[in-house]
Amino acid sequence: MGSTVPSHVCSVRPGRVGPGGGRDPIGSQDTRGVCVCVCVCAMPPPHAKLAAASKAKAEAQWLKPTAQPQLSWRRSRRKTHVRVHDGTPGTVADDTVEELIMGSPLLSHVGYVQEDIRSNLDRWTMLGGTLRQQLGFDETMTPAESKRIYHYYLPTAMWIEKQLTEHRNKWIDRGNEGPPPPLVLGVSAPQGCGKTTLVGQLERLFNSNGMATATVSIDDFYLTASEQIAVAEESKGNPLLQYRGNAGTHDLQLAMDTINKLKTLTNKDASCSLPRYDKSLNQGRGDRAPESEWPVVEGPLSLVLLEGWMLGFRPREEQAVEAVSPDLLPVNEALKSYVELDRLMDSWLVVKVGDPQWVYKWRLQAEKMMRDSGKPGLTDEEVADFVSRFIPAYEAYLTELYQQGPVGSTKENMLYIQIDQDRNVH
Repeated sequence: MGSTVPSHVCSVRPGRVGPGGGRDPIGSQDTRGVCVCVCVCAMPPPHAKLAAASKAKAEAQWLKPTAQPQLSWRRSRRKTHVRVHDGTPGTVADDTVEELIMGSPLLSHVGYVQEDIRSNLDRWTMLGGTLRQQLGFDETMTPAESKRIYHYYLPTAMWIEKQLTEHRNKWIDRGNEGPPPPLVLGVSAPQGCGKTTLVGQLERLFNSNGMATATVSIDDFYLTASEQIAVAEESKGNPLLQYRGNAGTHDLQLAMDTINKLKTLTNKDASCSLPRYDKSLNQGRGDRAPESEWPVVEGPLSLVLLEGWMLGFRPREEQAVEAVSPDLLPVNEALKSYVELDRLMDSWLVVKVGDPQWVYKWRLQAEKMMRDSGKPGLTDEEVADFVSRFIPAYEAYLTELYQQGPVGSTKENMLYIQIDQDRNVH
């Protein structure tokens, strides 16, 4: 491999498609690969210490965050340089970073209080700096960039870290010996809202801090092109099944087999190939990538992230579904089988949006970026047609997802994140 980082061992096999072409041990902007790096010095503490720390945190009282002024900042060794709205640079103490974190609307939901942040400020600052570098932000960040990190990505990461701790503690409390299976986190979010970027940044952050992570998408389990053609032929006249996307167009057995295999990666001798779907093939209609091109991830794993636009959708009564669209009836029937996949999740992260119509705008942006990068992508007209095939499912299932959560979810293992049309958490 190219550059190396002391105390890190990258377990990516030769020939796999890894982040940055397999050259960067903590990943790259390519969020589709899986780089598994183990930092010896940053490995989680012994199980007994983890249990004690978890119990101590549970005793802390909740503190509601207060609104903070928008600031852009630049981290130095001891101080934070801040530029306020009038453009006047100033130097303030490290508590400015604390203020940025405390300003997050998520903080009251992720189980951290001001004292937790204050006692661990160096670590939060370090992780925030890592995210800044991963995202390619300048040292002097804009208010939007600082919010992305300190209001959104970092609190989410710290919540996941708590879930990992509780996952390990439950494993120990049940009398199990040896390392626990990786925590499987389902990430449900509408298309185009930034879930792939979020998941990719979380993957890199955890990998670079000793918590080996693998990422897969529900899109990776689409039927092959020939299988999808067969579904379309069997469903002539139903626009919702003429193209990949809705329930009924995935290889659920492949998805469940992959997740179950990943759960066995508890030692360095275990490995798993991760299916990949190439959406750029067939003029943007896509096909499953050849198995020889699937990345291989090796154990031991701490975390598996499964992301998808329709994860957690609950099938509904036929009458309610038909009222949205009669074409949705076979989709609703197929959705009943997806519950088994949802039950494999240990924890859930659900990104909430105010209007599913935002998907159209976001999809236009994504396809334009693909075309600008030289890859085949959908035209604006094709995007409109493509998104129209998903809107009925959003209208039928999003409300219940937001009200009830996915099957198997609880208040303790689920985090809702509300975003606006500009993908800012609020």
